[in-house]
Amino acid sequence: MALALAATPQASYNFSGLITLTSGQAYDAASPTATKPSTTSQSALLYDTGTNYPNLIKIVPSTSANNFTSVGMRVIGWSKYIATSGSDPYIPTVLADVTLGYTSGTVASLSVNGVSNFFFSSATVAVSVPTVNIYTPATAAGANVEPASVIIDCVGSLLIQVQFKATGTTPKMGAFWYTI
Repeated sequence: MALALAATPQASYNFSGLITLTSGQAYDAASPTATKPSTTSQSALLYDTGTNYPNLIKIVPSTSANNFTSVGMRVIGWSKYIATSGSDPYIPTVLADVTLGYTSGTVASLSVNGVSNFFFSSATVAVSVPTVNIYTPATAAGANVEPASVIIDCVGSLLIQVQFKATGTTPKMGAFWYTI
């Protein structure tokens, strides 16, 4: 009797690092551009699909403290179009717009690279954006400490950029992520 094995490549698990935000600042504009988008003071470029063509991306957002307000994360997919002459334009698509919140219990935290990362336990997706699958343990019980995460369809995006916003004293945010 022959045995068959079905396998898929294992995901590469990554961390953007914590980015220092300007407190109370809105998301960066996501406008078509002739230059490749990059990491900014309010965002991180998570991946460039040079050799990898994922369909989904899972993101677990984190922050440097457990008391920020007006916390959000927006995910932008960038597609590069080939121009007949001149620069090839990058066109953005909003893939997710998520409001993040903390548990009413103990906020889960972990030191990564010597820096404390606190995790959100609730995620709410804004209306009028594509379907986003969320895992938000705070909906089951306010005291849950499991981190919230989102899984987003990113088919057709050459680049994935995550944008952050928060209000508080020197807010920093980042994302643990992998593609599927």
